[in-house]
Amino acid sequence: MPQEWANLRKQSQSQSNPQSLIWVVSPYQIPPAKVTPLFDIALYFDELALARGNRQVSDQLGRYLLYGEAVTSTHSQLSG
Repeated sequence: MPQEWANLRKQSQSQSNPQSLIWVVSPYQIPPAKVTPLFDIALYFDELALARGNRQVSDQLGRYLLYGEAVTSTHSQLSG
């Protein structure tokens, strides 16, 4: 899986009109840090787990992370 992330990122950057990548990330399949250099996804999920402690986790909130590179607005991520 990590190699797939790297290949997608490399492919996107090599296009004449590069597309911003938007990924839905779960704590069970985190891309390597070199693929997402602008945000430490593993640290995010670690800190989230620490903040939650032993409390029950919501099935709907905070399970996944929407990761996108250099987008102009949240709306552009959600409307795609």
